[in-house]
Amino acid sequence: MKANKKFFGTALALALACGVGIGATLAYLNHVTEDKVNTFTSSKDIQTEITETEFHDDIASNYYPGQVITKNPGMVNNSDTESIWVAVKLDYVDNDKKKVSAAEFEKYASIVYGSEGNYQNGVNPAWIKIASNNTSDVYMFSQQVAPHTTTNPTVFDAVKVNTGIKEVIKTEYETTTIYDKDKNPIDVKNEEVNTSVDYYIANEQGDLVKTDVFTLPKFEVVVKGFAMQATGVDEATAKTELVNLVNAHLADGENSYTAK
Repeated sequence: MKANKKFFGTALALALACGVGIGATLAYLNHVTEDKVNTFTSSKDIQTEITETEFHDDIASNYYPGQVITKNPGMVNNSDTESIWVAVKLDYVDNDKKKVSAAEFEKYASIVYGSEGNYQNGVNPAWIKIASNNTSDVYMFSQQVAPHTTTNPTVFDAVKVNTGIKEVIKTEYETTTIYDKDKNPIDVKNEEVNTSVDYYIANEQGDLVKTDVFTLPKFEVVVKGFAMQATGVDEATAKTELVNLVNAHLADGENSYTAK
């Protein structure tokens, strides 16, 4: 009987030991809560557009060499509450509808700023070049633009057509001499039989080179605007982000812009 009690006690001890061992493998207490979603929204917004008050398409489409054609692109902040930083990209397009550099474009025309009789080549000094690629330039306005305000001054004020564009008119005549019966000339008549018009453009050396076009060449200055918030953004950061914004909206085949 004592032996049975001893065995029972030993078995109970083993069972307790096993119970402790099993209990040690259980996971910690845990619980997963429901989602607590905090949604952040804003009514803040910026809106802007390119504006021109002094461009006349009928004049530009009938220009003559040496003419100064008013064209004053700027950017207006149409936002109700937010000030903005702005920049513009200038593309120069030649007669073949190909983008060219500002230097190459000068055989057609130059952008100028200032007032009549006191024009200076280039953009207004308040616009700072911040990036370029092989053909085009990006200029940033040096100040924040307040709500419902237009950049002042504008990017430039006019386009001056190159006086090196020449129109040469050639007229051919047929001369008829009338004689009397004694073969003495009594009258001479000149009759126009052919008229041709050729166009020449001065090259980099200043020499006139005949073009293949049959009218005065067509060219374009294309202005595209970019804007970003000014709140919490300093000028240096705005410069970097505006260049990034331009590079995020490249046309097909357009090379990226490198910051200056």
